[in-house]
Amino acid sequence: KQQVYGIVGIEMIPGPSEIVVLADAEADPRYIAADLLSQAEHGTGFEASVCITPSAELAQSVRQEVIRQAEALPETAVVETALRNFGAVVVVPDLETGVELLNRMAPEHAELMVAEPWTWLEGIKNAGAVFMGPASTEPVGDYFAGTNHILPTNGTARYASSLGLGDFVKTTSIVAYSDRRLRRVGGQVATLARAEGLEAHARAVEIRTGDDRRES
Repeated sequence: KQQVYGIVGIEMIPGPSEIVVLADAEADPRYIAADLLSQAEHGTGFEASVCITPSAELAQSVRQEVIRQAEALPETAVVETALRNFGAVVVVPDLETGVELLNRMAPEHAELMVAEPWTWLEGIKNAGAVFMGPASTEPVGDYFAGTNHILPTNGTARYASSLGLGDFVKTTSIVAYSDRRLRRVGGQVATLARAEGLEAHARAVEIRTGDDRRES
């Protein structure tokens, strides 16, 4: 994609994969660990797998469960490398603080492993995709849910969205002003042009509105 960028349009250069799980004290540590490992196994060693929770007890359970499940995977060394580099279980004072941290991280995938996930969804501003509740595991989004698998990574979810139909459509702007309309706003256009030091821009308007400042 980098090689052809500028010659043809591309949507983004995504990766490595990321997941942030926001979990309350009642979340199942087995599910959380499994989803963290599902991202860590991609193989670059730079995948980010993070759990955020206000429960120190859950945090410890998640750590233990990650170790247990990782040992049973065929590519244990791969996931261990990723977790060593960018794996974390973060204990926060409360879920509100967890939401703030998640938004600052702006992950590719966010999972809400909390009671009433729809209540917390409104606070999630920066995430490529959000997975609601314990049954909405991230691999379902990869393979079956119908949401796009190409998502913003590396914090770009702060300003970017998933790949969509709009990325494959080219648009052209059309401007059509009447003489009357131009006379109404021409002075404002000329003022803005001169504020940028672009005198010819201003005069291109004024020659049409009768306000041309050039000496005859």
